[in-house]
Amino acid sequence: MASETKKPQLFRLSLKQLIEKRRVKPAFPERASPDPERRLRHAKSRAHEVPTKEFENHSRSVRTSSPTGDKVTYLRQNYTNDESELACQMCEEEMPFRRRDGEYYFEAVQLFDDLAGEHEAANLALCPLCAAKFKEFIKRDERRRKELRVQVASTNELQIGLDLGKETGNIRFVEKHLLDIQGILAGEEEQKQKQKQENRESASS
Repeated sequence: MASETKKPQLFRLSLKQLIEKRRVKPAFPERASPDPERRLRHAKSRAHEVPTKEFENHSRSVRTSSPTGDKVTYLRQNYTNDESELACQMCEEEMPFRRRDGEYYFEAVQLFDDLAGEHEAANLALCPLCAAKFKEFIKRDERRRKELRVQVASTNELQIGLDLGKETGNIRFVEKHLLDIQGILAGEEEQKQKQKQENRESASS
């Protein structure tokens, strides 16, 4: 009888320990750049070199091009901490489960759909729940998309606030990733302005 009365108590203790463990967020990785200005210049120059996105018209537009490099590997390397835990960039929790091959499952969500080039750095490492929130409240809302783009392009902070409908959230970056994205945005804007100038010159000649 004594052992039977202990079982529920042990179960409650184990459940409480599990809940407490889930409340403790993993250490967010640090990826500081030893030379931020050089990394920014390099990312900006690479924005001119990557292949442009390509689509084919079927019953709908189907994207046929892919990023240079591997976006999953890029994100995994940047957001795995010293304890080998992969953190979500929004909730900052450890990714919820591992795949059959032992690697964490996560979603590599494209940050801005209107980029002309294929960039491995232009993605976020998100858990399935945060990926759904980001797609629903940011990517499907033009105003929020534009605001996020301005913030990402100009910020010196590694954390950016998000308006998620009835709640608020954040995207957290490591420095190397943020610099790469800012370089991409600057490089593509430079290309866009150059193309506009060439079109004006062509039209006037």
